[in-house]
Amino acid sequence: MTRLFAEIRKFWSDDEGSSTVEFVIALPLLLAMLAFAVQYGNALKVRNNLDIASRDAARYLARVPLQQTGSDISVAQVFIDQARSIIENRLGSSDSMITNFDSSTDAIQASVDVTIQVPFPLLEWIGLFDQTDASLTMNASERWTRTGTTIVTVSSSS
Repeated sequence: MTRLFAEIRKFWSDDEGSSTVEFVIALPLLLAMLAFAVQYGNALKVRNNLDIASRDAARYLARVPLQQTGSDISVAQVFIDQARSIIENRLGSSDSMITNFDSSTDAIQASVDVTIQVPFPLLEWIGLFDQTDASLTMNASERWTRTGTTIVTVSSSS
């Protein structure tokens, strides 16, 4: 019986190869943390680009000439297409996709509302998300008010 206890005590006190086992256990967790940090940084970069792009598009629409058809004041479609192009060009380096683009402008205010989907491929690859959940929806709204020579801006994002 004492020999059995001695063998068990020897087994528990033996530390050969323990650092290898600890490394193998910790490696997946460290890689998951690294992948999350990279993807989170990418999401913040895309978020910043979306805010800047929506502000640029709204500012552009606030400065384009208006056309009046009867009692309706509007902007030509070519200017609206250019505003969308401003956003697409700003987000072009990312894999994000515009899912909604809404713009309106009148004699008082120009506004742009944008919704995009940003993929998280690294988090999907290491198994933290499945294919349907591995993306993030971002919204940005920008309003530019036309007031003669002064322009007042209101923006929001989520």
